[in-house]
Amino acid sequence: MLGQAVILDGNTYGPNSPNVAEGLEALSDVFADEGKLSEAESTLKSLLAISEIPDGSQAVSNSYYLGKLAKLASRQQRFAQAEQIEEQILAVQNKDQGGEDTATLRDLAEIYHLAKDYPNSEAVFRKIIGSRSLPPGSGELLGAIEGLSAVYEEEGKFEQEEALYQNALRTSEKALPHGHLDTIAELNDLGLFYERRDRLQDAETYYRRALANFVLTDSSLGDSNLATVIDNYARVLRSEGRLDESDQYESLVKAIRDKLGANRVTK
Repeated sequence: MLGQAVILDGNTYGPNSPNVAEGLEALSDVFADEGKLSEAESTLKSLLAISEIPDGSQAVSNSYYLGKLAKLASRQQRFAQAEQIEEQILAVQNKDQGGEDTATLRDLAEIYHLAKDYPNSEAVFRKIIGSRSLPPGSGELLGAIEGLSAVYEEEGKFEQEEALYQNALRTSEKALPHGHLDTIAELNDLGLFYERRDRLQDAETYYRRALANFVLTDSSLGDSNLATVIDNYARVLRSEGRLDESDQYESLVKAIRDKLGANRVTK
Protein backbone atom coordinates (compact mmCIF):
# COMPACT_ATOMS: atom_id res chain seq x y z
CA MET A 1 0.00 0.00 0.00
CA LEU A 2 2.84 2.40 0.78
CA GLY A 3 4.47 1.57 -2.54
CA GLN A 4 1.24 2.32 -4.38
CA ALA A 5 0.87 5.57 -2.45
CA VAL A 6 4.39 6.64 -3.48
CA ILE A 7 3.54 6.01 -7.14
CA LEU A 8 0.26 7.95 -6.86
CA ASP A 9 2.00 10.85 -5.09
CA GLY A 10 4.69 10.88 -7.78
CA ASN A 11 2.06 11.10 -10.52
CA THR A 12 0.14 13.81 -8.66
CA TYR A 13 2.85 16.00 -7.13
CA GLY A 14 5.97 15.04 -9.08
CA PRO A 15 8.64 12.38 -8.46
CA ASN A 16 10.74 14.70 -6.28
CA SER A 17 7.96 16.09 -4.11
CA PRO A 18 7.96 16.08 -0.28
CA ASN A 19 4.98 13.70 -0.43
CA VAL A 20 7.06 11.13 -2.29
CA ALA A 21 9.96 11.64 0.12
CA GLU A 22 7.71 11.02 3.14
CA GLY A 23 6.29 7.88 1.51
CA LEU A 24 9.74 6.51 0.67
CA GLU A 25 10.95 7.08 4.23
CA ALA A 26 7.91 5.27 5.65
CA LEU A 27 8.38 2.42 3.17
CA SER A 28 12.07 2.12 4.06
CA ASP A 29 11.19 1.95 7.76
CA VAL A 30 8.65 -0.82 7.13
CA PHE A 31 11.22 -2.84 5.17
CA ALA A 32 13.76 -2.35 7.97
CA ASP A 33 11.26 -3.44 10.64
CA GLU A 34 10.54 -6.59 8.63
CA GLY A 35 14.26 -7.34 8.30
CA LYS A 36 14.23 -6.70 4.54
CA LEU A 37 17.40 -4.65 4.80
CA SER A 38 18.36 -4.65 1.11
CA GLU A 39 14.94 -3.32 0.15
CA ALA A 40 15.11 -0.75 2.95
CA GLU A 41 18.53 0.38 1.75
CA SER A 42 17.46 0.64 -1.89
CA THR A 43 14.38 2.69 -0.95
CA LEU A 44 16.45 4.98 1.27
CA LYS A 45 18.92 5.60 -1.57
CA SER A 46 15.99 6.67 -3.76
CA LEU A 47 14.99 9.05 -1.00
CA LEU A 48 18.53 10.41 -0.76
CA ALA A 49 18.47 11.16 -4.48
CA ILE A 50 15.37 13.30 -3.87
CA SER A 51 16.82 15.00 -0.79
CA GLU A 52 19.73 16.33 -2.83
CA ILE A 53 17.37 18.25 -5.14
CA PRO A 54 16.75 21.88 -4.07
CA ASP A 55 13.31 22.44 -2.58
CA GLY A 56 12.46 26.03 -3.50
CA SER A 57 15.35 28.27 -2.47
CA GLN A 58 16.77 25.81 0.05
CA ALA A 59 18.39 22.42 -0.41
CA VAL A 60 16.92 19.64 1.73
CA SER A 61 19.49 18.32 4.23
CA ASN A 62 20.27 14.63 3.75
CA SER A 63 22.32 14.05 6.94
CA TYR A 64 19.32 12.50 8.70
CA TYR A 65 18.78 10.02 5.86
CA LEU A 66 22.50 9.29 5.62
CA GLY A 67 22.41 8.40 9.32
CA LYS A 68 19.64 5.91 8.62
CA LEU A 69 21.67 4.49 5.74
CA ALA A 70 24.66 4.04 8.06
CA LYS A 71 22.48 2.13 10.54
CA LEU A 72 21.27 -0.17 7.76
CA ALA A 73 24.85 -0.84 6.67
CA SER A 74 25.81 -1.55 10.28
CA ARG A 75 22.90 -3.99 10.71
CA GLN A 76 24.28 -5.87 7.71
CA GLN A 77 27.75 -5.85 9.34
CA ARG A 78 29.19 -3.57 6.68
CA PHE A 79 30.90 -1.60 9.39
CA ALA A 80 33.54 0.08 7.23
CA GLN A 81 30.82 1.52 5.00
CA ALA A 82 28.76 2.62 8.00
CA GLU A 83 31.83 4.31 9.50
CA GLN A 84 32.53 6.11 6.20
CA ILE A 85 28.97 7.46 6.07
CA GLU A 86 29.11 8.74 9.65
CA GLU A 87 32.45 10.41 8.95
CA GLN A 88 30.84 12.07 5.93
CA ILE A 89 28.04 13.40 8.13
CA LEU A 90 30.54 14.71 10.70
CA ALA A 91 32.50 16.50 7.96
CA VAL A 92 29.33 18.26 6.82
CA GLN A 93 28.50 19.22 10.40
CA ASN A 94 31.98 20.65 10.93
CA LYS A 95 31.66 22.70 7.77
CA ASP A 96 28.09 23.93 8.27
CA GLN A 97 27.85 24.13 12.07
CA GLY A 98 31.45 24.59 13.14
CA GLY A 99 31.38 21.42 15.22
CA GLU A 100 30.32 17.79 15.44
CA ASP A 101 26.93 16.73 16.72
CA THR A 102 27.23 14.47 19.77
CA ALA A 103 24.37 12.25 18.57
CA THR A 104 26.30 11.52 15.36
CA LEU A 105 29.45 10.85 17.36
CA ARG A 106 27.54 8.36 19.49
CA ASP A 107 26.28 6.59 16.35
CA LEU A 108 29.90 6.32 15.19
CA ALA A 109 31.02 5.02 18.59
CA GLU A 110 28.29 2.37 18.48
CA ILE A 111 29.40 1.27 15.02
CA TYR A 112 32.95 0.82 16.30
CA HIS A 113 31.53 -1.07 19.29
CA LEU A 114 29.53 -3.46 17.08
CA ALA A 115 32.61 -4.00 14.92
CA LYS A 116 34.54 -4.78 18.14
CA ASP A 117 36.93 -1.93 17.34
CA TYR A 118 37.15 -1.13 21.03
CA PRO A 119 39.99 1.45 20.98
CA ASN A 120 38.15 3.68 18.49
CA SER A 121 34.83 3.17 20.26
CA GLU A 122 36.42 4.17 23.58
CA ALA A 123 38.02 7.24 22.02
CA VAL A 124 34.77 8.53 20.51
CA PHE A 125 32.73 7.87 23.66
CA ARG A 126 35.36 9.71 25.74
CA LYS A 127 35.20 12.61 23.28
CA ILE A 128 31.43 12.85 23.84
CA ILE A 129 31.78 12.63 27.63
CA GLY A 130 34.39 15.38 27.57
CA SER A 131 32.26 17.66 25.42
CA ARG A 132 31.49 21.00 27.04
CA SER A 133 28.17 21.12 25.19
CA LEU A 134 26.71 18.35 27.37
CA PRO A 135 25.86 19.53 30.90
CA PRO A 136 25.37 17.14 33.85
CA GLY A 137 21.92 15.64 33.65
CA SER A 138 21.93 15.45 29.86
CA GLY A 139 20.44 12.26 28.47
CA GLU A 140 23.12 12.22 25.76
CA LEU A 141 25.85 12.36 28.40
CA LEU A 142 24.33 9.49 30.37
CA GLY A 143 23.92 7.50 27.16
CA ALA A 144 27.60 8.00 26.30
CA ILE A 145 28.65 6.93 29.80
CA GLU A 146 26.53 3.79 29.54
CA GLY A 147 27.88 3.14 26.03
CA LEU A 148 31.50 3.40 27.18
CA SER A 149 30.65 1.21 30.18
CA ALA A 150 29.38 -1.50 27.82
CA VAL A 151 32.64 -1.35 25.86
CA TYR A 152 34.70 -1.64 29.06
CA GLU A 153 32.49 -4.56 30.18
CA GLU A 154 33.18 -6.50 26.99
CA GLU A 155 36.90 -5.78 27.26
CA GLY A 156 37.00 -6.88 30.89
CA LYS A 157 38.21 -3.43 31.96
CA PHE A 158 36.22 -3.51 35.17
CA GLU A 159 38.37 -1.04 37.11
CA GLN A 160 37.97 1.56 34.36
CA GLU A 161 34.23 0.87 34.22
CA GLU A 162 33.87 1.35 37.96
CA ALA A 163 35.92 4.57 37.87
CA LEU A 164 33.82 5.87 34.97
CA TYR A 165 30.57 5.46 36.92
CA GLN A 166 32.02 6.75 40.18
CA ASN A 167 33.36 9.90 38.50
CA ALA A 168 30.07 10.49 36.71
CA LEU A 169 28.16 10.02 39.97
CA ARG A 170 30.35 12.50 41.86
CA THR A 171 29.79 15.09 39.13
CA SER A 172 26.03 14.55 39.11
CA GLU A 173 25.67 14.69 42.88
CA LYS A 174 27.52 18.01 42.95
CA ALA A 175 25.73 19.61 40.02
CA LEU A 176 22.20 18.21 40.12
CA PRO A 177 19.39 18.52 42.65
CA HIS A 178 18.43 15.61 44.91
CA GLY A 179 16.19 13.16 43.10
CA HIS A 180 17.40 13.94 39.57
CA LEU A 181 16.85 10.92 37.31
CA ASP A 182 20.40 11.11 35.97
CA THR A 183 21.79 10.60 39.47
CA ILE A 184 19.32 7.79 40.13
CA ALA A 185 20.32 6.11 36.85
CA GLU A 186 24.02 6.28 37.72
CA LEU A 187 23.40 4.85 41.21
CA ASN A 188 21.34 2.07 39.66
CA ASP A 189 24.02 1.40 37.04
CA LEU A 190 26.62 1.08 39.80
CA GLY A 191 24.33 -1.34 41.60
CA LEU A 192 24.07 -3.43 38.43
CA PHE A 193 27.85 -3.28 37.96
CA TYR A 194 28.55 -4.57 41.46
CA GLU A 195 25.83 -7.21 41.14
CA ARG A 196 27.52 -8.52 37.97
CA ARG A 197 30.77 -8.73 39.95
CA ASP A 198 28.98 -10.68 42.74
CA ARG A 199 29.71 -7.83 45.17
CA LEU A 200 26.22 -8.02 46.58
CA GLN A 201 26.71 -5.77 49.59
CA ASP A 202 28.04 -2.99 47.35
CA ALA A 203 25.15 -3.55 44.94
CA GLU A 204 22.68 -3.31 47.82
CA THR A 205 24.28 -0.06 49.00
CA TYR A 206 23.89 1.65 45.64
CA TYR A 207 20.37 0.40 45.05
CA ARG A 208 19.42 1.76 48.48
CA ARG A 209 21.06 5.09 47.64
CA ALA A 210 19.10 5.18 44.38
CA LEU A 211 15.87 4.50 46.26
CA ALA A 212 16.70 7.27 48.73
CA ASN A 213 16.74 9.74 45.83
CA PHE A 214 13.08 9.16 45.05
CA VAL A 215 10.70 11.63 46.67
CA LEU A 216 7.99 9.17 47.64
CA THR A 217 4.45 10.43 47.10
CA ASP A 218 1.25 8.79 45.93
CA SER A 219 2.14 9.72 42.35
CA SER A 220 5.55 8.01 42.65
CA LEU A 221 3.73 4.69 42.83
CA GLY A 222 3.19 5.11 39.10
CA ASP A 223 6.90 5.62 38.38
CA SER A 224 8.43 2.89 36.21
CA ASN A 225 11.95 4.04 37.22
CA LEU A 226 11.11 3.39 40.87
CA ALA A 227 9.77 -0.06 39.98
CA THR A 228 13.01 -0.89 38.15
CA VAL A 229 15.26 0.07 41.07
CA ILE A 230 13.07 -1.74 43.62
CA ASP A 231 13.06 -4.83 41.40
CA ASN A 232 16.87 -4.77 41.24
CA TYR A 233 17.11 -4.29 45.01
CA ALA A 234 14.69 -7.18 45.63
CA ARG A 235 16.76 -9.45 43.40
CA VAL A 236 19.91 -8.75 45.44
CA LEU A 237 18.05 -9.39 48.68
CA ARG A 238 16.89 -12.74 47.29
CA SER A 239 20.46 -13.60 46.26
CA GLU A 240 21.55 -12.84 49.82
CA GLY A 241 18.90 -15.22 51.18
CA ARG A 242 16.75 -12.43 52.68
CA LEU A 243 13.59 -13.89 51.23
CA ASP A 244 10.97 -12.17 53.42
CA GLU A 245 12.36 -8.73 52.60
CA SER A 246 12.64 -9.64 48.93
CA ASP A 247 8.99 -10.78 48.86
CA GLN A 248 7.85 -7.44 50.29
CA TYR A 249 9.70 -5.42 47.68
CA GLU A 250 8.59 -7.70 44.86
CA SER A 251 4.97 -7.15 45.94
CA LEU A 252 5.55 -3.40 45.77
CA VAL A 253 6.99 -3.73 42.27
CA LYS A 254 3.91 -5.68 41.19
CA ALA A 255 1.63 -2.99 42.64
CA ILE A 256 3.47 -0.23 40.76
CA ARG A 257 3.47 -2.12 37.48
CA ASP A 258 -0.18 -3.06 37.87
CA LYS A 259 -0.95 0.63 38.33
CA LEU A 260 1.13 1.54 35.29
CA GLY A 261 -0.72 -1.07 33.25
CA ALA A 262 -4.08 0.28 34.40
CA ASN A 263 -3.02 3.82 33.44
CA ARG A 264 -2.02 2.68 29.98
CA VAL A 265 -5.40 1.02 29.46
CA THR A 266 -7.20 4.14 30.69
CA LYS A 267 -5.25 6.37 28.32
